[in-house]
This record gives sequence, structure tokens and C-alpha cells, in this order.
Amino acid sequence: YMIAGLQINYGVTDWLSINGGGALIPFLPTSVTAATGGLKITPVTSGLFSAAAGFQEIYSKVINTTRIAFPYIAATYGTWESELTVLGGMSYQSGVIDSSGAPYYPKTSFFGVAGNMRVGENLKVALELYFVQDFGIVPTVFSVRYFQNDLTIDVAVVFSLYKAGASNMETLGQYVFNTPFEVIPMVSGSYHF
Repeated sequence: YMIAGLQINYGVTDWLSINGGGALIPFLPTSVTAATGGLKITPVTSGLFSAAAGFQEIYSKVINTTRIAFPYIAATYGTWESELTVLGGMSYQSGVIDSSGAPYYPKTSFFGVAGNMRVGENLKVALELYFVQDFGIVPTVFSVRYFQNDLTIDVAVVFSLYKAGASNMETLGQYVFNTPFEVIPMVSGSYHF
């Protein structure tokens, strides 16, 4: 998901998809520029189970410029109407620590759980939680999706849950956008060709 921008996903085959996109958000107190690109390979699909591996690259410039690359694996159980996905991987980041320009290259593991369920003829709900090593915030996304054969509209909120002992941390909005957002609203739409 992106707050403002363009994201393109293309299924090259049933087992290979690629994506790319970007955003420019100049109206926040600190201007936001972001770009992303990646690929996903799904070599195993058997009944209700599928397994995939992928790679995503992210560039962002908010206060400092940061680049993050993360390979991941994902396992999904269920059907298009109701499914549960777990994923895990490593995040390799490069950027600068502060205004001194000192470079840093942290490596961090992450784990995610996502589930969605069809609740109406053209409606789905989803919940996603992401656990990042050495980060007290658990980014959480709740979304409602309206869909037709060729159109999808998502309305979502991103909020900060906290690991035990980390409730005194800044919110996710402060970390990402340098603004005191408690909840980050998102709306996205896609047209399927």
C-alpha cells in the first residue's frame, strides 16, 4: 500500500509477478519521496497451500535517505475467499544515522501474519501484523476491500501496536512521516486489465 502515488503489479505467469511504484507527498511537514520494486515467485501450489519467495527494494527520503532490500519467504493456506499468510525474511538497510552523515547498514529479521476473509458478495476484510526484530512497534493494518471483476478499492488504517515494555515509543507516523499521526489512513484503488 502507498499513501499517495502509483503502484503497478504484473503477473508475468501464474508463478511469477513483478511490481514497481513510487510516491511524492510534498504536503506533509517533511516532504516524502518513495519508490519500490520487486518480484515474487510461487513455485509451490497444492490445493489450499502455496509457498512463495520474493525480493523487494525500497527507497525513501523523508528526513534522511534510506534504502531497504528484503528477501522473504511466504506460506499461504486457504482460498481466494479466506486465507492466512505467514511470511518472514531479512531486511538489509543503508542510510545515515543523523545529520553528521555517519553511514549505517543494519540487518534485521522480520515476521508477518496476514489474514483476509470475504464477508459479502463484493467485500473482504483483512488484518496484517508485522514484527520487526529490535523495533518496539508492531505495524498493524486493518483494511476493507470492495471488489468487482475489474476494479478494487481498499480503505485501510495503519496503527502502532507495541511490544511489551515499548509503550513509551513514538508512533509509526512519527517514525515514517515525522508527524504525530496516531492512525495513518490509506485509500487505494486498482483497475485490473
